[in-house]
Amino acid sequence: MRRLVVLLAFLLVACSSKPSKPRGKDELILDAVKAALGRHAVEHGAFPVASVDRTPADGCCTSKDGCGPAMFANLPWVDPAKLPAKFYIQLTYDSDGKTATVHALGNWDCDDTYTDTELSGTIDGKAATWTMTRNAEQD
Repeated sequence: MRRLVVLLAFLLVACSSKPSKPRGKDELILDAVKAALGRHAVEHGAFPVASVDRTPADGCCTSKDGCGPAMFANLPWVDPAKLPAKFYIQLTYDSDGKTATVHALGNWDCDDTYTDTELSGTIDGKAATWTMTRNAEQD
């Protein structure tokens, strides 16, 4: 009987919690940014200082193959090893070293309607804290 009560209590708690919102494609790409910036913060105590507009500049829809990790190989704020082989997203980056803001502008169906997911980070010592916000989900 006691086991039944414990099991029912567990099921009640499990069913009452809100289901998590599914992760979008933009957020999966931003994981590669968080990995690189987190590693940089540990090694240097700061984010790479830069202000970079849409990368790649021409977008990913100019080629039937979309974008790939090689397009981000020389950027210290993206870990290309964590990117999928093919994606349709542009990234912007702005950092003063202590804070960083990255926008993932997705155009997954190449219709010029974009998603916009913002990753904001702050650094304290050698640890980064992240906030992710979906600004536009139209695509």
